[in-house]
Amino acid sequence: MMKENKHYFEVAITAAKEAGKIQRVRFGQPQSVTFKGEFNPVTEVDRLCDQAIQKAIHHAFPDHDILTEESSFEEKGSSWRWIIDPLDGTTNYYRGFPFFSVSIGLEKDGEVILGVVYIPPLRRALRRPKRRRSVSE
Repeated sequence: MMKENKHYFEVAITAAKEAGKIQRVRFGQPQSVTFKGEFNPVTEVDRLCDQAIQKAIHHAFPDHDILTEESSFEEKGSSWRWIIDPLDGTTNYYRGFPFFSVSIGLEKDGEVILGVVYIPPLRRALRRPKRRRSVSE
């Protein structure tokens, strides 16, 4: 992995683990659920995780664009774009099924260069640099 990409991975994994911690702490508690459209549930945990991830990425890379499932997109015109699903598996989460994750990707000039999936119940991160097989941590 290029040295430059290592820093991106570190930020992505740190942000994903922070969101995962929020998910683990609140898992099994009653959730207030609203819907985006007819079938897309959103909980307060989705929003809290979204905020935590954006804060971590923005702190490290203030000029990068961040596209998340839970927030409106404010394009800065950067060639770097983070793509985030802060709680992938919201329905499972609020119903008490421990099958959910945090998904974070990064693209440069429209080409995905890395992806991180963190699985909070297992405390496992899967990361994938472009053109390589996945690595489990």
